[in-house]
Order: sequence, then C-alpha cells, then structure tokens
Amino acid sequence: MDAKPGATKLCKFLFYALALILAVHVAWMPYQKSFHFLDFLSLITVAFLAAYLAADTLVKKKSRRRVSIILLVFVFLSLLGAEAVLRGLFPRYRSYLEQNGDSRYFRMFPEQKDIKICSGTLSERKNKCLMDPKVDFIVTKCFNSLGMRGRDLPPGEKGSAYRILALGDSFTEGVGADNQSTWPAQLERLLRKNYNADINVLNAGVSGSYPACEYLTLQQLQPLLDPDMVLLAVNMSDINDFIMHFGYRAEDGTFLPVSSERPDWEWLYGTSFLVRALVQALFTYDPLLQDSSKSVLLTQQAKVCLDRSLRDIAAYCAQKNIAFAVVFHPAAMEVLAKDDQFQALSARLSADDIHAFDTLGYYLSATPLTPDTIYDYYWPHDLHHTPKGYRLLAEAIFHYLKSSDFFTESINGTHKKGA
Repeated sequence: MDAKPGATKLCKFLFYALALILAVHVAWMPYQKSFHFLDFLSLITVAFLAAYLAADTLVKKKSRRRVSIILLVFVFLSLLGAEAVLRGLFPRYRSYLEQNGDSRYFRMFPEQKDIKICSGTLSERKNKCLMDPKVDFIVTKCFNSLGMRGRDLPPGEKGSAYRILALGDSFTEGVGADNQSTWPAQLERLLRKNYNADINVLNAGVSGSYPACEYLTLQQLQPLLDPDMVLLAVNMSDINDFIMHFGYRAEDGTFLPVSSERPDWEWLYGTSFLVRALVQALFTYDPLLQDSSKSVLLTQQAKVCLDRSLRDIAAYCAQKNIAFAVVFHPAAMEVLAKDDQFQALSARLSADDIHAFDTLGYYLSATPLTPDTIYDYYWPHDLHHTPKGYRLLAEAIFHYLKSSDFFTESINGTHKKGA
C-alpha cells in the first residue's frame, strides 16, 4: 500500500533533479565555446518544464490544466521536429565546420578584445600524424619534430641548402591534401627541378592562423631554421580573422581597431537552427553575424590591419636579412566572380618595395576555371584546394619567383646572411 506514494515521491525527486541539472546547463550555455544538438535539447526541455510547472501551479481547473499540458507537449514536439528538419535538410544554416561533418558550432569571436588568439600552434602537433576526416575527403597529416607538416630536416647546419619558410593558414598547411600534395611540397619539387639546386620549402602553415599569429610563428622558427626566404600566403579568411579579433596590435604598440561587435546572442544562434533561420530571415546580418550595412567598413578596416601586419613581418625579415614575399591567393567564389580583393593592397606593398604577388590573374589565365571545373581545384564542401588546386597555386608562385629578380638574387647569395 505504501509503495505507490514512495514511488511518486521518487519520481518527483528525479523530475526536479533533472530539471535542476538541465537549468544549470542552460545557465552555463552563454559561456560555452561550442554548441551541440544536445544543448538545444536541454534548452527546449527546460523551457517545456518551466511552462509545465507554471501550468500545473497556476491553472486551477483540472480540465484546463490538462488542455494546457497537451498544448505544451504539442508545441515541444513541433519545435523539436522543426529543429530536426532544419538540421537535416537545410545545409545553408550550417557553419563551415558543421558543413564538413563536425556536429558542433564554435563561437567565432573571442571573449576579450585586443589579444592575439592563435587557434593552433606548432608545439601541439610535434611528431604526430593526425586524421582529418571531412565530407569531401579523409586525409592523414603528419608533422615533424618542430610541428611543421613534412619530413624532418637533416641534423646539423643547413650547409648550402636554400631554405624557404612557407607561412600561412590551412591553405598553406594543406587541408585536403596529403603531405606530398601541399603547395609548399609541390613548389619545392618545381624549384629543385628547374634550378638544379638544394632547395627546401618548409611548411609552417597552421590551420586557423592569420598574419598576427604567423608573425609569432616566424619569430619562433627563425632562430631554429635560419631561412633565406619567407613566403607568406594570404587570403580573404585573414580579413575575416582581423574582423573577429577586433583589430591588430602593431609591433610599435599601436592598436588598429576594427569596429566589429561580439554578438551576445551568438550562443543562442549556435544552439538552435530555428534561431538561425529566424535571424537570417528577419535581420540583415552577414556570415560573421555583423550588421551587413557595416560589411564594407569592416572589410576596409581589416585590410588596414592586414597591411600593417604584413609591413611588420617585412620589417622583421629585413632586420634578419631574409628575403620576403607575400602571396595573395583567391577562394573559389573569387575566381568565378573574377573578384580581385587584394589588387590595391598588392600594388601598395610593391610600391614600397615589399614583394607581393596576387595569384588570381595566373589562375584565370592558366586554367579555364568555370562552374563546371572549379571543383576540380577546390573541394565543394570544405572549399580548400584539392591536390590539383594546390598544384595550381604552387605553379603560380613558381612562375612569380622565376620571373622575379629578387629571387634570382637571393638564391645566388645576394640576400643571404653575411653577403
């Protein structure tokens, strides 16, 4: 006879314990760095439980209470079903990582301004081989004892070898390609074949990096590798990185601001596809969750930051007597639109004797890149180069170096240390 009341008390205790746990989870969500479907499930369950308790407490008439609870269950299941449909059938609401098979949404903006946040470092991956499974490919990336992609250098002094240090983000690291198909590896083979010289192109690309972090990587590696040349690869994602980091702290201490804002509601946006659909339908936000009316201004400010960061790196290389060149390379959509985002910046740098090369012209002249062929060179979901695309980038850089007096002078010893 006493079993039923005891069971009822236990059920109530478990109910309230679950509600408390989920409520704590939801309260912590604004501080999370990534979000998963389970976060949405917690959020909607807490909302349902709160509404259920309110109906159970405030609605006195049993028949109305029953109708209220049935209505709440209907709303709960409808929202859950709508969320599932949006997640499964509407890829346009997915973030870049979600489109590539990751089940989580990661915040785009750091919590603090005026700090350099580097998403990955060389030390984290020393002597490791890491699997990179994406929707488009599965690749194993192997890193040497310095955390760079590729083989270890022979021990001892570099001797007569000519060393080119390649810096950049995931395009330089070579996402979507094996170790031998990255653009630094393919450039090395082209240079060795055509110059009949001992040339090493060292791949220090780091996924998620941008010039502020690549400067730190250069300062870390320069004493260890003593490079003769630095090639820094730049693309439009670097512009986005300066926007997401609110600006750039220059070498002389000057802070160049970008007037972007960290949206306080990003946690809710990351948690729910329903919220993403509403935000995109009702408001004018760009992919970085910024007011689209400010997109041109933010891009201009970010390009000022990029310009200054490249000049800081160029000055460091000049101080160390290292030849330096910037390589601007396009995304797939820029190629199809023939949209040269870096033409003006490349011209300004060149006018100030900083070697800069915009590869878009080479891409358009060397290969007929059309909507039918573009995905031979770029992965359709991941959007990085395919091995064939990295070959095209390597050929573009090789063409530039071969036609440049500064590279010929550098490899002949004019710019070498002690010359």
